[in-house]
Amino acid sequence: MNDRRSLVFSTLIVLILLTISTKLFSDNSKSTDKNAILILDLSRSMWGKIDETSKVVIARRAIRQMLDEWDKNTKLGVMVYGSRHRNSCKDIQTLSEVRRVDRRRIMKMLARIRPVGRTPLTASVKLAASKLKSKNAAATIILVSDGIDNCGLNSCKVAKMLKQENKRLRVHVVGLGVKGIKGLSKLKCIASNTGGKYYSANSASKLRTILKSVNKIVSKQNYRRSAPKVEDHGSEVSVRNARLIEQKSNDKKPKSNYMYEKTYSFSVVPQQSAEKTEKIWGPILNRVSKQSGIKLVLKTSKTIPEFEKELKIGWYDFSYMNPFHYTVFHDTSNYHAIIKPKDKKIKGIIVVRKNSSIKSVKDLQGGHLAFPSPSALGATILTRAYLEKQGINIRPNYVSSHDLVYRSVSSKKYRAGGGAVRTIDKLDKDVSDTLRVLWTTKGYTPHAIAVHKRVPKEIVDLVQKSFADLHKSEMGRKLLRAVKLQGFVNAKNSDWDDVRALKIDPLKVTESY
Repeated sequence: MNDRRSLVFSTLIVLILLTISTKLFSDNSKSTDKNAILILDLSRSMWGKIDETSKVVIARRAIRQMLDEWDKNTKLGVMVYGSRHRNSCKDIQTLSEVRRVDRRRIMKMLARIRPVGRTPLTASVKLAASKLKSKNAAATIILVSDGIDNCGLNSCKVAKMLKQENKRLRVHVVGLGVKGIKGLSKLKCIASNTGGKYYSANSASKLRTILKSVNKIVSKQNYRRSAPKVEDHGSEVSVRNARLIEQKSNDKKPKSNYMYEKTYSFSVVPQQSAEKTEKIWGPILNRVSKQSGIKLVLKTSKTIPEFEKELKIGWYDFSYMNPFHYTVFHDTSNYHAIIKPKDKKIKGIIVVRKNSSIKSVKDLQGGHLAFPSPSALGATILTRAYLEKQGINIRPNYVSSHDLVYRSVSSKKYRAGGGAVRTIDKLDKDVSDTLRVLWTTKGYTPHAIAVHKRVPKEIVDLVQKSFADLHKSEMGRKLLRAVKLQGFVNAKNSDWDDVRALKIDPLKVTESY
């Protein structure tokens, strides 16, 4: 009798556990939410016509129909760009945050705004992606545009980065009357790099059909992985089998040498060629990655202006930037310093050919000089400020990197150029032997390794410690010698107050491009 009661009790316990576990698995197999954002291009070109009707009118009508049929279980936000300012790349407007659809309110707002401006398409997609960051939600961006980004950002690169940050993100792109192979390829890569689809709409009816299809796709999206199926056999064997299935699934995942699976981007200001940057910084990042357990991936930009545009949108997780960059992007793009070079000051220089007749800076009056970029602190800002103070007028020419400054002076393309002590020390001997330093500035706090605020503190602490410990091993010291540094020390924001005291106007600098 006792055995029978024990069996009944055991069976009830197993059934209760199975019911609970089945419900848990069932709940986890579904996305807890589905969120989407519609981005509409309202740049000037949307006044263009298709079959005698403006593209903006065609878009509004198709969106109205899409909202009428929108899945009630999917939240939607609406953004537009180019609707307020004629020449601004910051003209991005959120008409509706991600919430249950209020069709009347959205259409009322769309009816009031007009296409007037530029096409900050990439920045809009990035902003929308940041609004959709949720670990438990399917995230979709629907982009309707008639052209490509004309604000200088690389749409393909940004799309790939956003996908790495959020595996559940999809960007579906609708090209409305897009002309030219370049326009098509740029828009298509945004979709392909995020696992979305590209649609070409060359008529009003086609756009309505496409948005209807996208609506259906969004309503059915479920990006969460299903849990293993639990068979209800009335015994603990089924639970054990489920665990075995889950274990086998985990065993198939590739083993990682790093503590965390996520990788973090690390950029270096392009003062030298991409090949040199990779050769010098690649081994350093490999060493830091190994020591910290955090995988850092080197990202390079071709030019300093491109690098600045990417910092502006917070593209990189970590970045080695010059002092002026740091003072700007700390305030505008949420970067804060964690490390700086040890026992180092940044000094600007003016170089001329070794056999040049130029004996002093006064001999530069009225001449063409090469500089890497308007925002290079040592090479440009400090040197030009000194020349202006001395009443020496020159004609600046921006060649995009320190290396190109030195080479252009060496080849006699320019009579002189602005550089930095640190970069000329790394110059190839065949070039450095043809140059001499005419003048040197006083020293300022050097470059910063800064991190974006989105990076978790535990990650930052590990990376910071690994950089600070580089000089403690022979291998680390060897790597540091390649960048002409003794080591790194922890840094704080106020370390760059000497640069802030120069009161450099960022707007004045960027206007020089």
